[in-house]
Amino acid sequence: MFSKGLNTKLPAEGGTSFQSQLLLLIYFFIISSLSHIFGQRILAFLLLSAPFILLKTDLSTILAWCFVNLIAFYEPQLTTSNFYFFLIPDSLLFLFAFFSLLKRKNLFVIRFSHSFMIWTLYAFLLFFLIASIKPISQMGIDFFLLKDIRDMLLFGFAGFLIWHPSFSLKKSYSLLLVIVSSTTLLSCKFIYQYVISKYRIISWNEIYVADAILLSMLLLSVFKKMSIRILLIISIVINSISLLFIQTRSLWISVVFCTGVLFLFKFRSRLSKINFKKVLRNILNTGILSGVVIICLNLFLNIDALDYINKRFFSFKKNELIDPTSSLGYRAYESYMVWRERTILGHGPGARLHIVSTQMSDHKWHYWWSIHSEYFELLHKYGFLGLLLFSMFWVSFFYKSYKITTSKNNYIKHIGITCFIILLNHIIVSITSGYITRDNVSPFLLVLIVLCQRYGFCIRRNVHG
Repeated sequence: MFSKGLNTKLPAEGGTSFQSQLLLLIYFFIISSLSHIFGQRILAFLLLSAPFILLKTDLSTILAWCFVNLIAFYEPQLTTSNFYFFLIPDSLLFLFAFFSLLKRKNLFVIRFSHSFMIWTLYAFLLFFLIASIKPISQMGIDFFLLKDIRDMLLFGFAGFLIWHPSFSLKKSYSLLLVIVSSTTLLSCKFIYQYVISKYRIISWNEIYVADAILLSMLLLSVFKKMSIRILLIISIVINSISLLFIQTRSLWISVVFCTGVLFLFKFRSRLSKINFKKVLRNILNTGILSGVVIICLNLFLNIDALDYINKRFFSFKKNELIDPTSSLGYRAYESYMVWRERTILGHGPGARLHIVSTQMSDHKWHYWWSIHSEYFELLHKYGFLGLLLFSMFWVSFFYKSYKITTSKNNYIKHIGITCFIILLNHIIVSITSGYITRDNVSPFLLVLIVLCQRYGFCIRRNVHG
């Protein structure tokens, strides 16, 4: 699967056959369906561990299944959703942590990896814990407060997972491939939903669709096996169509911009050696493929993709930006209300914002728990100090991932590009829709933090992962 240069020596762990994976898939479907039908959210959590113990599943497979379920079962209307607590993805994270402890030779020896990036992360988490004391004492066991605490504290595991065997080069790329494959299946569902209903697809996992397009383009430079390359190309097509039906403009803009940055990464050190015939051939092939997709959408689904994009981008209502009942206007109104209540230290995790929710039919005042712009949500909950600390962490993440892209090892270099591009995508989209600390994306960003720290260390020590 990987060409020479990739570290393929793996720790001695139990393997899992294709039949075992198929049985797991069927088992997950049954458990999720039963817990949804009977409204027993705890059912999925309690019954999940049995097959992993019986099949002697290795840790990297448990982590992969965590993302399969996180992507498949996140939507809030599902009883098995990770929007609630102690469900399928949570259970798999618990299993991953528990089995990791069991495999340790010495439970009391902890290998912690540190750097400026990690210390800035822990500085923010320390501030977060201090900021949580007052809300906990005032609100007690509050659902949205506990959600904020869970989502943030997940990042706290970063320093302890750096040298975990599940993040070797080969297993890391396999995990990224699993994320792409799971998202592609989700996109097939989105396309089906749109064809049947003709309504815009609204999903909190829309960010994974954008990530999958970028990851597929990145993985084409890593995987050499033709069957995998074909699947990655199919993934790009399916997720691009799905992204079209999702209709989130910030995602469209971000994917185009990040693709341009990815192109610059690919050719930055080879500008004088570029094979222009090959570049033109790739552009031509991309154009032909895009044309075929546009024609097929028009012929079989009666969708004019170009007109669709044009209307979404350029058909604005009059005064839309200052109209609080419009999509853009409501985001501007939210941000203004946050700015009115700005403080140095913030209002703490779980803090609500007292606003008129113009996106709801009653147009009444609500104490709303979520703000579209990630940056204004961070400002509201953690103030200017918290926003500064968190920004320092992400800037250091960008810097470290960029340093990794200078590696002479192609596989380590692409880990750096992956971290840089995916974070850039989330940073851009989070201007209007928060996808940095949300519970559906925090496990993925945790993985990227671990990869960035691990292979940043490899660059510094001139070793392989």
